[in-house]
This record gives sequence, C-alpha cells and structure tokens, in this order.
Amino acid sequence: MFFHSALAAQFAAVALWLRQFRPNEAPFVAIGFDAPSGQNVNSKYHYYYPPFYRKASKLFKSCYLGRTLIYTFDSAITDDYAELLNLPIQTMPAIHAGLREPRLRERHTDGFITVAFLGYQRTEKGYHFIPEIARQLLGSPFPVKLLIHNSSAVDCPVSQQLRALSSENPRVAFVERQGDQLHWQDLLDRSDLIVLPYEPTRYRRSGSGVATEAVSDGIPMVVPPGSTMERLAITYQGCATTFSTWDSHAVTRAIERAVANFEILAKQAEAGAVDWRRNNGVGLFVDRFLKIATFNTRPPAIKPRAPSMCDSVMDKVLNRLVFGRAGPVRRHN
Repeated sequence: MFFHSALAAQFAAVALWLRQFRPNEAPFVAIGFDAPSGQNVNSKYHYYYPPFYRKASKLFKSCYLGRTLIYTFDSAITDDYAELLNLPIQTMPAIHAGLREPRLRERHTDGFITVAFLGYQRTEKGYHFIPEIARQLLGSPFPVKLLIHNSSAVDCPVSQQLRALSSENPRVAFVERQGDQLHWQDLLDRSDLIVLPYEPTRYRRSGSGVATEAVSDGIPMVVPPGSTMERLAITYQGCATTFSTWDSHAVTRAIERAVANFEILAKQAEAGAVDWRRNNGVGLFVDRFLKIATFNTRPPAIKPRAPSMCDSVMDKVLNRLVFGRAGPVRRHN
C-alpha cells in the first residue's frame, strides 16, 4: 500500500489502520512526505503542522515498523522528518525522470534565450517579484525572452500586471492555465533557463517539483541560497546560480549572471540530466522498494481483527486531527 504526499491526518490514519492487523500479517506500507514539516519554516501556512505530526508519530507501534517504509526524495527533508517524528525514514530515488531525452539548451538563432518562471505561483515562491524582475530584464542589454506560467486559477494584481506586460511587449509570454503532462512538457521544452525566486528559509528543508523536472530535462536554474534546490543544482549541474537576498533586484542580478554564463551552465545541466536518470526514475524506485519490502515467506491471508475499545478512542483522536486543522488543505510543491 502506497500513501504519498501524506500530511499529519493521513499519517495518523495509516497508523490506526495498521492496528486492525496482527503485526506479522500486516501489509507492507510505504508513506511518502514532500510537504514542509513546519519546523523552522517562516510560513503562515505551515507553523501549526509540527504538533500534529508529533501526535501522529506516537500512534505508530514499533511492532509495525518492520513492514513500514517512511520515505522522502531528498536527504535534507529526510533529516527534517526524522528529527520531527523520531522514526526511521529513508531517502528514495525520485520517481520523475522526464518525458523525453534531455537535450542541450542553446541560444535561439536571434541570440536570445527564454527565461522561464513555471508552476503554481504564490507569494512564498516570489510571484510578487516577477513583474519588477521582468521590467528590469526587458530594460537591460541582455538578450532574453520571458515565459511566465501560472497554473493557479485565482486572479490577483500580480497576474493583472503580467497580463498587461505581455500584451505590450512581444518578448513576454504569460500562460495562465493548468494542463496535462504534454502541456507541461511543452513549457519545459520552451524553457532555456528556469528561475525559482523562492523564499530561501521556506525551502531550506522543502523540495520543488519544478526544480526536479528542470534537472531531469537538463535546464539550467536560478535558485534560492541554502535551499534543497541549491543542493540539487550543485549535485547534478556542477554549480548553483543563487541570489544574495530575497528581493527582485537580487534575483535579476542572478538571472543576468546565468545568462552571461549560459553556454557553460547549459552543458553542465545536460550532463547532469544524464546522471540524474542513472540514479532516479520509477524503475529504480521500485527496485529499491522491493529490496526493502521483501517478505521472508509468503504473507498469510489478511483478516482484520474486530475493533476494540482502544480503536474507538483512536478514532476520536483521528477525527480531531482531520477536522481540527486550522485552514484549508493546500498543495505545497
């Protein structure tokens, strides 16, 4: 049984569900984390997470841990959750390996490169900086075109500014839509340099799906300092172009450095994509999982036991976890 992108309520639910089985008859369970744990995170959305995670972790009986794999795709995130939950957690190969073979990014025939901002945009991702970054880049001598994407359906003043900017300047494309995998791959294919102007502290122990896909496709990046994205770029792209402070001017300067060194960064990114695919992907994830989840003997037929009075108490605890969360469920990648 796989439970990915679990939050505290789902984590607690799995612990309670396992109690319906005898320990030697329990199915093997894999639980993946990728949202911020809330520890040391300067975010109004995550500050209340840690107490709920700690409560959920205490519901896991040690007799079930032999058939439970708790994992993340990044060693820093693994350390974060291990510290918070006081449970064994492993770093697994990332599932994503790209839809197409990676290619070398090159300047267009007119000498320009396309600088892209992709994904579900919000303030902690620096969305509010993008209009000013765009104006600064358009006013500079650097040969860039801008591809700005937002899959959020919520309109806001920032989107209104970008809409106006794209209508006034042919060097700016503003794409506002969600889409399937082919649409997303088209955005990646159009991107020569991906900029992630994210808040550094928020992403110190939290990953980025966009960064993972950029590395897998061999696309150079501009990333926040001290983040999982910086470590990812250093590991697979040989270096990381980072901004010094979290503001539009610093991000623009970092983009200009990346554009000036584009050919070097592009070659390193292409080589890193090949290396990434040697170490990650669904096949490697499954191979690693099967080594961990191998039973010494064929597991017996599973017959859930009758609920006990303790289960009734645990159900009430779970209800408090599920319905007592302050605020809506949000996607955090």
